[in-house]
Amino acid sequence: MEDNLVEGSIEAIFKRAVENLIEKFSGSSVPILGIPLGVMANHSFMTAVTVAAQRVFQFRWLRDHQQLQLIRQPLPGAELVS
Repeated sequence: MEDNLVEGSIEAIFKRAVENLIEKFSGSSVPILGIPLGVMANHSFMTAVTVAAQRVFQFRWLRDHQQLQLIRQPLPGAELVS
């Protein structure tokens, strides 16, 4: 009977310790998962912004140095207006 009581107490203590660990780390898993996702999102956004800024700079430099011939085209649907 005493062995049964000791085994039950050890099992209860172990079970409570596992529950405490799960409670403690379940809330912190969101930041742990969010950090790499945020890094990837920021990297892809900054890459897109960098490429767009480079293209705008290139376009303006070519336009300002008369290296770019602009072609004027009518807007789509403009020929329908009389």
